[in-house]
Amino acid sequence: MRRMIIGPLALLCLQVTASPWLLRNGDFRYSAISRAVLADWQFAVQQPGCSFRLSEGAESGMQPRTVFLKQEQGHSAVILQYVSLPAGTYRLTVELTPESTACYALLNGGAVHGNGADSPLVIEQTLDADMERCLVQLGTNGVGEVGLVRVELDCVKLAASPVPMENSGAMESILLPTDASDAERFAAWETARLAKAITGHAPEITATDNGKPAFRIGRAASMPLPSDLTEDGFFIARDPKGSLNLAGVNDRGTLYAVYHYFTLQGCSWLTPGPEGETLPKRTSLSLPTAPIRRSPPYTVRGTMFSPQIFQMDGGWRFPNYEQLLDWCLRNGLNSLWLAANRTIDFRPWRGGSPMKTLNHSWHLFITDDHPEWWPLVDGKRVKMSPLKLPNQPCTSNPELRAYAVRLIADFFKENPDYDSFALCAEDEPCYWCECENCRKQDRDHGQGPWRRYGDATPLDAGQTTKPLPMSDRTMDFVNYVAREIAKLCPGKKIETYCYGSNREGPVLQKVEDNVIIKYCYYLLAPPNLFPETVTRHLGSWKEAGMRQLAIYDYDNYLYPDSVWSGLRYSFLSLIELHRQYGANQYLPESWQSVWSNPLLYRLRADALWGAKAWSFEKLLAQHCHQYYGAAAESMNAYFLYLDGAFYKGREEMSSRNIKDTNIIYCPELTLDDLDAARAFLNEAQAAVADEPRLKKRVDWVIFAHDQTVQAVILNQKTMDKHCQIAGSKAHEESCRLAETYHFDFSQGCLNRLKSFYLPPLVEKEIVELPLTWRFRPDPEKVGDQQQWFAAPHPDWKSIQVTAPWTEQGYGDFHGEAWYELEFDYTAPETTRLAIYCGAIDGFAWFYLDGKAIGSQLEPPDKMWDQPFAIPLQALANGHHVLHVKVAKDMWAAGIWKPVKLVVLPEP
Repeated sequence: MRRMIIGPLALLCLQVTASPWLLRNGDFRYSAISRAVLADWQFAVQQPGCSFRLSEGAESGMQPRTVFLKQEQGHSAVILQYVSLPAGTYRLTVELTPESTACYALLNGGAVHGNGADSPLVIEQTLDADMERCLVQLGTNGVGEVGLVRVELDCVKLAASPVPMENSGAMESILLPTDASDAERFAAWETARLAKAITGHAPEITATDNGKPAFRIGRAASMPLPSDLTEDGFFIARDPKGSLNLAGVNDRGTLYAVYHYFTLQGCSWLTPGPEGETLPKRTSLSLPTAPIRRSPPYTVRGTMFSPQIFQMDGGWRFPNYEQLLDWCLRNGLNSLWLAANRTIDFRPWRGGSPMKTLNHSWHLFITDDHPEWWPLVDGKRVKMSPLKLPNQPCTSNPELRAYAVRLIADFFKENPDYDSFALCAEDEPCYWCECENCRKQDRDHGQGPWRRYGDATPLDAGQTTKPLPMSDRTMDFVNYVAREIAKLCPGKKIETYCYGSNREGPVLQKVEDNVIIKYCYYLLAPPNLFPETVTRHLGSWKEAGMRQLAIYDYDNYLYPDSVWSGLRYSFLSLIELHRQYGANQYLPESWQSVWSNPLLYRLRADALWGAKAWSFEKLLAQHCHQYYGAAAESMNAYFLYLDGAFYKGREEMSSRNIKDTNIIYCPELTLDDLDAARAFLNEAQAAVADEPRLKKRVDWVIFAHDQTVQAVILNQKTMDKHCQIAGSKAHEESCRLAETYHFDFSQGCLNRLKSFYLPPLVEKEIVELPLTWRFRPDPEKVGDQQQWFAAPHPDWKSIQVTAPWTEQGYGDFHGEAWYELEFDYTAPETTRLAIYCGAIDGFAWFYLDGKAIGSQLEPPDKMWDQPFAIPLQALANGHHVLHVKVAKDMWAAGIWKPVKLVVLPEP
């Protein structure tokens, strides 16, 4: 532990950790997922011979590392970052490995030199004015290697001045308890930083109460916490002496109090990092007219982000996860996961976070060491499913159960900060165990017939299509583990999915008190009316004694970075799930970028904090005002218009009894809806044309709007010229915006930008060619040389063009293969005739009557399921022979959708 000195606190000699909120990633935390050191520090090799490396270490979590800088030719290798600091005195401390050679550290021009024996290096520097970009630089200045262990930047004393308050004098200081926690100190620092940014004044940070008005932080509050506040709750209240209390039930609550107070001053953080921070300029701060106290109904409030972000040039990088965590905190969220199996630690200065393991975990018991734990399938123990994924284990096996308890108990002992462990069945389709003891756990007690549905899922007794719920079997296992963990690790919880074969609640089992049921769904609901399947599922779990409900929903993840048109429904669903079923944990799977969908995340956070259903319009207008400035009115109108179109689309689908209301396919919106909504975006763009920061925010939404246009067009059952024009325009514009701004987006969005393709228009279908063709593999690739296309080959084998060749007896063959069809054509001659292919998985070359007529050479990952047309100059009536060569080196391959003769429209 090191000493941190803040103003008069130097007299208190408090032992605390570093100030990571001043200098990012001062202990060089790093993991295979986050690569945090790359996100926060820049490495500059100034000459050949200089190098940079990290010490070896565990790849899970965010583990501290040592950074090694090495030079061999007398030049300097450095790492650096820029920090924003208000005027004051600061101390930079650098710890080195003992064997380090010559090293230097620099803080805004002040420098200190030393080596490992001199560790730590210390610089104290005074900034006479606020600095937006204060340089911190560490490097070598001699031949050899320097090992950097930890870097700390502490505030010794701010250049303080009282903060004017509206009609109430000034706040003289920011008061901390004498034993302030890291989070309370961070709350004080953020109070000073934000007050300075808004008013130009930052009060001193102190632990001495001089009786004058102060921002009283956390446990320095002059008023007791309201007794009805729950976890993460906070209150903001002015005391009789004019001080403002900003305090929470826990450290996070105190930080939430600070950020909520500054949102009342007009601040917002709708996207991570400096670009997303909106801080108004005012001469004074205001005081609340009445005490504010809030407790969130959801104890776990989180989201997921992709661990990688991509750009148009094809490059990718890791996001700055420290900025993501700050964004979560400032928006009232307390959990974040990165498409991995654990949540990310928010670290002490952010008040920590509920730590959880995530997702499917039964594969831990499908090991080579214990084949007796594999499921029994048709009398044999089978480890993997037909899709080469783990099967569900034999959960009735006593040794497996004991192993599961030991594994989870050991995990909790090694990771005491984790409050729950996900004991969730594997993704399906996969085989469930058919042994007698497992079957006895099912709701039919093993007496009903056992037939598999599709590849692996069992059928319910007497049914032909309805799977047998596996929830009783699952809960027999999960409950056993939960009871044992309650004895060994009191207070810890077991989480399991309500997902796949476990959607229906159990009949024979009652849910143990320490079990969390995590419901997975993607059907958004109108107010007070969830789809029948949702109410049935959750109702059955409620009857089974469910006491703790977590929500795991999916947004339109097939179309990432498109505009989320279900803002109101997402908002209302979270409110209703808590009201009707007591949901109190939320960790979704979201592939929507926070930059293209900031209002989605902010409104979710409002719902998780107990916003009322009627407040949707008010909150939407408020967030638009804070984030879009002069464009706020147009942007608010845009989102409300889409909201209305979405609701209307839902109503129309309901009236037509359309069951598939899956938002991922954008079924509610039409191209006309999007055309009309675009007018509001044009107005917004014009309103901020001279304000680059706001214009970029609006252009992000235009980019996302264009992605939505493409998604809607690609899901049209019929394609017309309007779709072609709109799709091409949207694609061109989104590519231009991405290249102009170097937007970061998900891999799915990049793939769509790179591979966007509009199927050819068809004026009229002449004839669908036969489905049975002739086929010959060409492993030696001699077909072209031997001119297989020159004549028919009646001796070739028959094949269907409704499935790849890899599913028709040629599963092990990849490379080149030839298809052949003889057909008669009798129709009026036309110059716009074409061969229309429903889909060919692979590159394809076409020959008609021995002559090459065209090819499809776009990559299979783009075209494998897309139709395309090969124009014909003309086709005379009579007998013809068509050859198609297809080449594919892996996976499925061949013609797998019908081929037709069609007439193309006029150009």
